[in-house]
Amino acid sequence: MTNPKILNIMLSRGRGGIEQAFINIATMIGKHTDYDQMAVLDLKSPLSLPDTIAQKRIKQFADWDPIGLCMLRKTVTQYKPDIILCHGNRPLKMMLTLRRFGLVSGRIIGFCHNYSVKHLIKADAILAVSQHMIDDHLTPAGFPKNKAFHLPNMIDLTNVNPVKLKPKTETLIIGAMGRFVKKKGFEDFIQAIGFLKNKIKLKVIIGGSGPEEAHLKALTQKLGLDDIIEFVGWVHDKRAFYDQLNVFCVPSREEPFGIIALDTLAYGCPLISTRAKGLAEILEGQEAALLCEVNNPESLAQAIGQISDCSDDQIRKMQHNGLNLVQGYSMMTIGNRFKEFFSEKNYH
Repeated sequence: MTNPKILNIMLSRGRGGIEQAFINIATMIGKHTDYDQMAVLDLKSPLSLPDTIAQKRIKQFADWDPIGLCMLRKTVTQYKPDIILCHGNRPLKMMLTLRRFGLVSGRIIGFCHNYSVKHLIKADAILAVSQHMIDDHLTPAGFPKNKAFHLPNMIDLTNVNPVKLKPKTETLIIGAMGRFVKKKGFEDFIQAIGFLKNKIKLKVIIGGSGPEEAHLKALTQKLGLDDIIEFVGWVHDKRAFYDQLNVFCVPSREEPFGIIALDTLAYGCPLISTRAKGLAEILEGQEAALLCEVNNPESLAQAIGQISDCSDDQIRKMQHNGLNLVQGYSMMTIGNRFKEFFSEKNYH
């Protein structure tokens, strides 16, 4: 077939990992394929796409919202997409509703960013960011394995300039950032710092925001860590954030993929990560990070202590391995896999 026209839909109003993955996918389609693309976002979305990407913003508040459905129907009628790429349950459910009324003819592709697959398995095909999501969630839910394709998240390395390794001093500077929700494991991270406060001289910088913020700050105060831990809000300049650190921690309890780990490695910052399934799929056996157990502050504390004892040569080797690892997740590399999915062989 000729190059497909892709309607690429993200209706979330957040700005976490899933939203960043959408931006990367949209950018990759624009930069590294010949496909025609129209991106659709919520009217109040904080996301910003390159001006070179055709985009439309719609007003909607639920998958059953008649105004949102009407606006999507109008977009589909005008654009006539061959492929409708749905990020999240809401756009998928809305497109399936329009199809039931005979208003959608293109193939509906679900993008599996997390473990919420109940509605996703109604799609014509699925792109999953991790192989374990196919093996452990989609296939057991009854989705045909030959219609699920592993397409990892990617990072845009174009303007990423790795930081220089920060010289060791008597104070170990540790960073973490993300959405403050339970599954991201920030509570475990703070508890790990509590275990270490009388053993290692530490400075901790935590970036991000979310519903757990008040709880995390209260825990910090309860453990007597106010002089060690600083909450700096949402991070807009990632390089500047990484540049001040000796090590970055990803304490996630659950992580379908873990794009923050790739960001960290791309900027050349030493990394400690849990073995949450998506993270382990990327990092296990690569000698690019120190790994610890999930939901285990003691294990995380041990890893922090271990990295504080690493020699400069060991840290440089980890950095080198990490920079090599992220090349396999570049936009060009993943763009080739994306085109493979839409080849004659896989499309039909």
